[in-house]
Amino acid sequence: MNNTILRANMGRIDISPRPEHMRAMGPAFGGADGLRKVAFPLHARLAVLDAGNAAVIVIALDACWITESVAHLFQEQFAPAIGIPAGHILLCASHSHTAPPLAMDDAYAHWTQWVLETLRAAVPAAWAGRRPARAGVGYGYRFGVCFNQRMPQADTQTKFVRDHIEGRANPRPIDPNIGVLRIDEASGKLMGALMHFAAHPATLINHPEVSPDFPGFMCDYVERRRPGAVAAFLQGACGDINIDYMFTTLGAAQYTGSLLGKEVNRVLDDIITSERFPISVLSRQHRLPLEDMPAEAEIAAWEKGCDEYLAHAADDPTLLWVNGLNMSEYVSAETRVDMVRKLRQWCDWFREHREQIALVQDCPYDLVAVRLGDLTALFQSFEAFVEIGLELRRLSPSRHTWLVGYTNDCKGYLPTAAEYRRGGYEPHSRRYQRDPRNQPRNLAENADALFIANALAAIRKVTT
Repeated sequence: MNNTILRANMGRIDISPRPEHMRAMGPAFGGADGLRKVAFPLHARLAVLDAGNAAVIVIALDACWITESVAHLFQEQFAPAIGIPAGHILLCASHSHTAPPLAMDDAYAHWTQWVLETLRAAVPAAWAGRRPARAGVGYGYRFGVCFNQRMPQADTQTKFVRDHIEGRANPRPIDPNIGVLRIDEASGKLMGALMHFAAHPATLINHPEVSPDFPGFMCDYVERRRPGAVAAFLQGACGDINIDYMFTTLGAAQYTGSLLGKEVNRVLDDIITSERFPISVLSRQHRLPLEDMPAEAEIAAWEKGCDEYLAHAADDPTLLWVNGLNMSEYVSAETRVDMVRKLRQWCDWFREHREQIALVQDCPYDLVAVRLGDLTALFQSFEAFVEIGLELRRLSPSRHTWLVGYTNDCKGYLPTAAEYRRGGYEPHSRRYQRDPRNQPRNLAENADALFIANALAAIRKVTT
């Protein structure tokens, strides 16, 4: 068989948590009272792509994130049975904030194990069902559905914007591109599509009802209008991009999903597919540097800022700024106080574990470059800022380039050097963590340049 002739298959599996799964989660997800019910189902959508000499399985999941241990467990279970390298199985979370994470923590282990068991039969069946296919890439565009959440301030600080009207006045960029990989039966009938877009699915946060947010509704919109087809969502470089109508309703998420799905439907009709569809995969582990160890003076200043905030928060519930961080007015005063308490506790935690923290010098991460015809998709685990995705697309030798996040793990924000210097929530987000062994500090200021260099080298290698 010619090693560029494509065989493919797609499938969809319901992975909505059952009542017993939600009871086990308790208040860990869904707010103080935990999850009450499934408002709209969650799915795992599978795409099997095989060109004979190389193959990949992409599993797009309605989940907030996936831990590395869960991804490795899944890969180790399925790769030998199917006969492809473990690194060619890619689990991609949509990052919906109304879908739980796949993790082996006590709260999520019951649901996670059930999802893995559900996929145990589905993935081999999808692999066995691959058949002659055709594929091609196209693009749509949708403005007015997302905004850059980091608004520069005159004093060099950054405001954490939560209102889309204010956010649209932000001079910093978004990415309006909607990438679409169309996959057809050999006859030309649509089998399904992979869709790529960059925006945080955070229409609702800590909400007691499970839903897939706009990515799931986007998939649903396309599938309802293309009977028999499967539409799978891949999250882009959304680290500093939020969706419109945050902290609103599920109806708003449905509306956004329908706008994006409508554009995908338009693009699908214009994509020309081909049976000759070369695939190649390059999986490598790289390392990014962590920021320097904070000096005692910096810890003391941070501690003082938190203490002053907490001392005045009861008298002035409108307080928003602490240590250069903008605590959004769209969350309650109680939530803001709780967040600052965690930041204050970080000071004591850091002092207690200083020696262990100093031993961790860098952040290892897997980068999987997948050539799919004239598209190169870079699968990785960071919440990269949108500027990084745009820069990779500009510099890439590949005709089409997608940066896909939340794959096989979630290692947190990857800001640009300029935004690292501005501070704010994302460059300081590791100060909400409490693990002295696993990336206890934020990425270094120059981490973005090294990440881009690694990504471009992977693109060049996988496309030659």
